[in-house]
Amino acid sequence: MNLINVRYKNLTFKSSKLTLVIFSILLTFQCFSVNISDVRHWSNINGLPNRVVNCIIKDSSGFVWIGTQNGLMRFDGHTFLRYTQIEQNTPMDNEPVNTLSILNDSLLWVGTDNGLYKINLKKYNSTKVCLPQLKVSCRDFSEIRVFITGPSKQTFIAGSNGVCWLMNNNKLEQITNPYSSDLFFDDIISATEDNHKNIWFTTARKQLYILNLKTKKIVTQRYFTRDVFNISTTTTKGIVVSAIGGIYSLDTSNHILLNSRNLIYSNANIVKYEGKNDVWLTVKEQQLIYYKDQKTQDISYVFNILGEPNYRIKCIFASSNEVWVGTNFGLLKFTPSEQNIQHIFKNPSFKNDKRIHSVRGACELNDGSVLMATYEGVIQSNPPFNNYRYILSEKENGFVPYALLHSNQTVWIGSEGSGLIKYNLKTKKVTLLNTTAKGIKPRFILCMLNDSINNKLILGTYSGLVEYDKVTNTFTKKTIKIEGNSINNAMIYHIEKSGDYLWLGTSVGAYKCDRNYNPIAIPAEISALENTPITSILIDTNNSNIWLGSQGKGLFCFKNNTINMVNFSFKTGFSNDFIAGIKQSNDNNIWVTTYNGVSRINSITNNYINLYTEQGLSHNEFNHGAIYKTQNGTLLLGGLNGYNIIPQNAKINNPTVNENFFISKIYQLNGNKETTIYTCENNFKLNLPTNNKIIEIEFGIDDYSQPENNVYSYMLEGADNDWTYIGNRNYIRFTDLKPGNYKLLIKASGMSGKWVTQPFTLNIVADGYYYQKWWFITLLFSLVLFTVVIFYRLKLSRLNELANLRLQISSDLHDEVGSILTAVGMQAEMLKSANEKPNLMALNKIAETSRTAVSNMRDVVWSIDARNDKCKDLLDRMHEYLSLIFDGENVGYTFNKSIENPNHQIDLVMRQNTYLIFKEALNNIVKHANATEVN
Repeated sequence: MNLINVRYKNLTFKSSKLTLVIFSILLTFQCFSVNISDVRHWSNINGLPNRVVNCIIKDSSGFVWIGTQNGLMRFDGHTFLRYTQIEQNTPMDNEPVNTLSILNDSLLWVGTDNGLYKINLKKYNSTKVCLPQLKVSCRDFSEIRVFITGPSKQTFIAGSNGVCWLMNNNKLEQITNPYSSDLFFDDIISATEDNHKNIWFTTARKQLYILNLKTKKIVTQRYFTRDVFNISTTTTKGIVVSAIGGIYSLDTSNHILLNSRNLIYSNANIVKYEGKNDVWLTVKEQQLIYYKDQKTQDISYVFNILGEPNYRIKCIFASSNEVWVGTNFGLLKFTPSEQNIQHIFKNPSFKNDKRIHSVRGACELNDGSVLMATYEGVIQSNPPFNNYRYILSEKENGFVPYALLHSNQTVWIGSEGSGLIKYNLKTKKVTLLNTTAKGIKPRFILCMLNDSINNKLILGTYSGLVEYDKVTNTFTKKTIKIEGNSINNAMIYHIEKSGDYLWLGTSVGAYKCDRNYNPIAIPAEISALENTPITSILIDTNNSNIWLGSQGKGLFCFKNNTINMVNFSFKTGFSNDFIAGIKQSNDNNIWVTTYNGVSRINSITNNYINLYTEQGLSHNEFNHGAIYKTQNGTLLLGGLNGYNIIPQNAKINNPTVNENFFISKIYQLNGNKETTIYTCENNFKLNLPTNNKIIEIEFGIDDYSQPENNVYSYMLEGADNDWTYIGNRNYIRFTDLKPGNYKLLIKASGMSGKWVTQPFTLNIVADGYYYQKWWFITLLFSLVLFTVVIFYRLKLSRLNELANLRLQISSDLHDEVGSILTAVGMQAEMLKSANEKPNLMALNKIAETSRTAVSNMRDVVWSIDARNDKCKDLLDRMHEYLSLIFDGENVGYTFNKSIENPNHQIDLVMRQNTYLIFKEALNNIVKHANATEVN
């Protein structure tokens, strides 16, 4: 959006005739100063559907509603949105909107050329209101011009065709004219309600009517002697009317205009009231006058931004921080302020020439006057700094002053490019020391400190620290050696004296040294700022806190010279991260000038407020070194457009913290379907379907001073663990959110620099595919678990069956084969006992073989028997074999065993192989070792 942003005031009109009108009116009023800043203009070339703006109102959420000749618009500080885009099937077309009103923060009433409509601000749906007329049940067409709701909570509705209604508790009743044969009025042009439940309204033919709200009857009709434009109720003047010639008091007892001696304002028309004794006036629809506390100020110069001499003021709406003006050439907005800030050396049109009124350092003379360094030379001003005079012109002397220092009758001037200059206040003599002094020739001097004891000046330059000896007229380069680093050629932005020590703010960090430039140890947290440019240093008087201003990292405060550090940054709401200067006022507040505004900090609580042009500053960008405090406590804050003078104990009002955060749009892309939501309340629940791809949320805050400078942070609980700072970006986009419940928290900060107290909450429920939902995952897990259990049970069953089979085989084998082999052995023994010699050797062999077969068969049976699958069974079997093989051999043996779990199951093959190896080893010992002892 192309915005025209102008900050200026007190400009004269080009039209001599209009200037004479303004001048004549200002002579009749007592003038006072209200600061006007941030003047902006929108027309049909940058968002409005039509440049004619008839009415403006702001709802409780913070949206600005604008009635134009071509429909209703909603504005969020960034985007103008047609209401027909919000509700596409609305019965309200893009017809001219004449009046807007909000009832109970929930209904927006819209009076158009085609009737009356009401819009639910919670759901954004509109309804056309049936307006009954005499015997006709509902009037389809009526050009609604007046819509007011007074203290009685009853609403008066009037059309341009002389028909009017009274609405109470959503019931409409037509009001008839007893003074007319057709019971209609002439065109009704304005209405107001008094404190006695009477509606006063005027018509186009100089008529005044009074409607009693109790009886709902017209009780009075009066004629005026002059055309009447508007009737209003004021807190100090009662009911007044604007007519040809000016605004007049009304005799409420006789219901007539008072005579011309009771003329309140000449040629003016009351447009809008805001608060007590606070009135906005127009003169012939072109001159805008602000009236408060019996004082006035003409601020018609704001319309210069239009570039059109034939503009007409159509409406005014004043909110807490801004004033909105509708004209026939578009929408205008500006910010008024009445802060106690004075300006000097200010250029009213500095937008066109920023450099010419840019300022730097200052110093105070013995008579209380202050010298100020400017790009036009050195100027002198006396308290209360209403005017100034040049004492050293840049054009005549050829140098641009930067830093100033007063000592006795001499003013020392550090310049940009011309080095050190000496100016004698008595003789008015100017001496350029770079052409006369000995030693090096420093050209750019950023800061100076007077060493009165040694009669020297300590200079901070672009290329390090330099001493100037006033007696010998000599410049000497000074070096401070820091372990691992040297600041010999660093830029010295600031020199601060603290007791017998010097603090140096340099382009490579902050350092401390004694008077002989020997380095002094500083807290590690300050050393950690190495390579961070430190532009300003302050040791405050009440707490001995160290304040360091940086370029790009904000302001650092080291509490009581300890490691307790506080960082004030733009991310946390501070005015800016580029610090220009720091000073402590007599009330112990810390004043900080930055590249975008001024911050005032309570040195005890660390609470701060931010000030900008909206709060009365002459500009927002401040210069390094251009901050000074006089002996009586007056602060001079200088930058691109002169100095801002803040007297001691000046009352500076805290900027309003805007708590109204709103969601202006939620865009969803679900598959190929686009969905947009234009309103939602806090804790709104947003359901995202399974096929959601993108969700984009746009938002804002009820601070229209500079909406593009409002800052935001968000945290998505369920995905994030901390806040994400997004700066000036007023939207968030999420893609392919995983299924689950999320809580989106958003907080904002406006021009006050303070974050809203309670973050806005948006509850997001992201749906998933069936296989991503908890019930499906639970079912799947249960199914897998069931399958594992079944598989385990089947395996266990098969193992049991196998064990039983092994047991059955071993039993059968033992019984069947064992009995046969035993019988064979017995028969061989019987034959042997028969003592038949020819068969004796054969029978011995048969008996031996049978015994071996039985032994081997026992081993096989033992190995396949499922009851022998434990470790202890194997050990028993091995021990049994030991005693069997060695007992008859006269061999001693020792059997050592170490088993952690005797009941541990052993695999069949492993058990059998282990036992067979054991047997083979013992057999080899018996046959071949001739052993007497076996272990």
